[in-house]
Amino acid sequence: MRRKCFILVGHSHWGKSHTLRALTEGRLGRHIIIPAIDPRLEAYVRRISNDDNEDALIRFSGDLALRISQDYLILTFCPNLSARRNCRTILRNLQTEYDLFFFVLREDYRQRRRITDQEIDFLREYGIEVTILNGHHEREIRAGRFAAFVRRYLRTH
Repeated sequence: MRRKCFILVGHSHWGKSHTLRALTEGRLGRHIIIPAIDPRLEAYVRRISNDDNEDALIRFSGDLALRISQDYLILTFCPNLSARRNCRTILRNLQTEYDLFFFVLREDYRQRRRITDQEIDFLREYGIEVTILNGHHEREIRAGRFAAFVRRYLRTH
């Protein structure tokens, strides 16, 4: 069974960091047990997205085999189609080590902007699964739905 990468998707200022903070109950470590997912499972959590520091995520994704021993990786990602080449590089790099599972926050936390169908189709090119959360939800709800998504695919595929 291949390792798994669970990716929380949204654009800049979308609520991704708040969702991860709620998921991890405020813990900021990178190698972390997340009770909401599984109290016996340690995952590597990368909170900085490509919309925060694209070059850092490209470097990180290219050095995965050297950096991470965990079978489960959780990270945030922005499907910025204006930077499609870099997005493809990041996702291809991740695919060398992990099966990719995308959890898309369709609307920002204010419900003013949306992830487009074109961006979702782009993610489907790389992912085993793309699940979409529609509507406005508080961070605890988003975190709970993301935790359920991760649990669903932890030991499958």
